[in-house]
Amino acid sequence: KQTEMRELSRLMKASPNEWNMDIEWDDIAEKYAQTIKRTQEIARNAGVLSAGAKLNQDIADLINKCRSAEFQIAVVGVIKAGKSMLLNALIGLELAPVGLNSKTAALTKFRSSNKGNYVHVRFYSKAEWDNLKDSASRSRKELSAEGESSLEKRLSEKSVLDAAKKWIGHGDITETYSDLMGFQEGIKRWTAADSDDHLFAAEVEVGIDKKLFNMPEEVVFVDTPGLHDPVKYRSKITEDYIGNANAVLVAVKPDALGEEAYKTVTTVLDYAGSNRKKVYIIGTQQDKLEKKADYEQLIDGEDGWIQRLTESGHYKDRRAASAQIFTVSAK
Repeated sequence: KQTEMRELSRLMKASPNEWNMDIEWDDIAEKYAQTIKRTQEIARNAGVLSAGAKLNQDIADLINKCRSAEFQIAVVGVIKAGKSMLLNALIGLELAPVGLNSKTAALTKFRSSNKGNYVHVRFYSKAEWDNLKDSASRSRKELSAEGESSLEKRLSEKSVLDAAKKWIGHGDITETYSDLMGFQEGIKRWTAADSDDHLFAAEVEVGIDKKLFNMPEEVVFVDTPGLHDPVKYRSKITEDYIGNANAVLVAVKPDALGEEAYKTVTTVLDYAGSNRKKVYIIGTQQDKLEKKADYEQLIDGEDGWIQRLTESGHYKDRRAASAQIFTVSAK
């Protein structure tokens, strides 16, 4: 955070020592942020900077990080690797939906709350909804080949079309809960794949009473959509978020670094760029390994995780790779 504040200070031609680090954001910082945004707009209008240039996103990410004191931990997972179970274990409560209907379609943020339990939902705008539908239409063939139901078909159902009239473009809502069971059901309503309502949620924030989850409010665990979701709009949410997160936990099965797991891990490392130390590879089902020798062989043996990731060039040596790999039993 201090590094990012120094970088923003450099852009402002001010000394980092002039910043009061106790102040997250003030009127002066906002003034310079708006100046940067106007400069971007002038550059785009002059044809010097294209609207889709990565620099635009980098600047937006920097300003957002400096405006917020959040430390965001993204949880990315291979299908059936126990991503949601790992998240629940970290939180200490069964809040993220698990099982057949646990497939995440939007960013779901979990944080400690001084205001009791709540679920805050941001809905898709009309433009975002149209982009999602277009992406779902283009993914139809890929989904059919995998034997999955088409999202395009589901979005065309009458009940969904009727609900879309209410929720698309709707203002944010916040629901509060006094009992844990109602809280769990509220989270499922906006995040579980078998709920129609979850289709309209672009982002969900779950605040957990500090008595249940005693963590600094600035620490946020983020459940992400699948990286290789056939609906590209959803997978791009995760791709974009990886670079912005402060840390990334990649949940994989520990029994073997199969091709799907390998593809997920290396994709995350590629999107993390030069900051690969923020990526931690987590084998989530250590309890399924029969003995310690099996674990050692899978991680450090011939054609094990360390060897494959080192030979692919994602880590400079075996020691660097080993430092980022852990196995746990989320159960």
